[in-house]
Amino acid sequence: MDPNILDILPEEILDLIVEAISHTWRQEAHTCSELRLVCKTFSSLFERVLFTKTTINASESFTPDQLRSFASKGPNARWTRKLNIQFIDRAEKTEGEGRSLLELAITGLRNLESVRLSVQPHRPNEDVIRALSQLPGLRQAELDFDDSCDSDLTFRGLPRFHHLANLRSLELKNIPPCWVTEIRRTIANSPRLETLDLLFAEFLQGFRGGIEFHPTSDWPEPALDIAWMVKDVLSAPAFTPTLNSLSILGCTPTLSTSAIPYLSALTELVIDPEGTSVIDPSFWVGLSQAGVKLKSLDLSPITAPIVAYLTSYVGLEELDVFCDVDVPDTNPSDMAHEVYHKVVVHHKDTLRVFRADGVSSEVWAFRTEFFESILQCKKLQELKIPFLHGPDTTDISCPTASNLVTAISRELQCFQELSLDFEATEGDLFGFILAVCDIKPSISALQFSIEIVTSQSDIWSLAFDRDVGHFVVISVT
Repeated sequence: MDPNILDILPEEILDLIVEAISHTWRQEAHTCSELRLVCKTFSSLFERVLFTKTTINASESFTPDQLRSFASKGPNARWTRKLNIQFIDRAEKTEGEGRSLLELAITGLRNLESVRLSVQPHRPNEDVIRALSQLPGLRQAELDFDDSCDSDLTFRGLPRFHHLANLRSLELKNIPPCWVTEIRRTIANSPRLETLDLLFAEFLQGFRGGIEFHPTSDWPEPALDIAWMVKDVLSAPAFTPTLNSLSILGCTPTLSTSAIPYLSALTELVIDPEGTSVIDPSFWVGLSQAGVKLKSLDLSPITAPIVAYLTSYVGLEELDVFCDVDVPDTNPSDMAHEVYHKVVVHHKDTLRVFRADGVSSEVWAFRTEFFESILQCKKLQELKIPFLHGPDTTDISCPTASNLVTAISRELQCFQELSLDFEATEGDLFGFILAVCDIKPSISALQFSIEIVTSQSDIWSLAFDRDVGHFVVISVT
């Protein structure tokens, strides 16, 4: 009898075949399930694909049987790496060791690395977190708090998620602002965090301007003091900074030099663009002295100390300027010129994304002089800017549709997306779009798309059609 090809091929080749099949049929999970029935080898190979990601949702009828499979060391216990807990029901603790079936099932997922938990009132969140804390390989946690979790009274007690220790990534969404002490404890229990993403409740509810924290006995400041948040972890023996990405939305954070020891490995910083951050100018000097070289910065407003910091090193890849906020002794127009003429040009060899979103059109309007700076960024892939067009802009030199598209196609070979916040009349808008569609660039393999957002929030999407040799409108929403 001829040997079975599945017995001859190396395991690495078989894994590549399985990966290719699962990628092709990623929307058809039942196909991989059916392939498990072919033979024992296929069953083993596709088992890891089918059970790598698992969802627990108590509103579905099969969930109790699913949980029993977890607890009895079924396929999930062997292969599940990512767990999504959407809805959990309160269960009596009638199983072994006085624990619920849900707890036993979660602790059975010994290879779990990442979890997403929807935290809802009147649910056994504490039991779930306790079970998750017993998994030695858990490194990533995302907790999404229900909108009604905004008070201890409604929630019937604070879920002690600080029991989740030794995490590398922590993401808290829609978290009530009164729970900052629990965040501090969690950070202290995960001294090697690499990603910290905090989205406070008011941000999701459309609250503009951030939130005001109530002072406590050990925290007198009415703002989210980052130095206070990381105080415990900094006092730990042999602390080594590992945080690469920090995002804080929905509140007014305070950043001072006291926080720099925790942030000295930082490469990405996002601070609430709709709030008013409290940042000591010396913080930026301290970052520079500590050798911190941010690759991505999303912050508003731009001030002279920020410009000085951004021009103290090379390597910035992504810059987001969002929303103009009045700052004493700072001229927004001067800052726009500083960003385009100093920051953008300084990072021309590395900058991939530049967005000026929600800013003053008059201040940040895409003048010809600004465009010349952008064209020096040969690795640029995405550009989002306010764009003025029409007779009211005669005192501002702006590139024409033809100059804009042809220059980008000629000079920026990596470019992918152009987004314009268009300030103009409807007639000028249509004239601009027609002018773009009339352009026939000499380069036939254009890859970038164009999105035009009007003052009425209409979105026009254009893409280059190789068959006709010019841009066409593909959608209007």
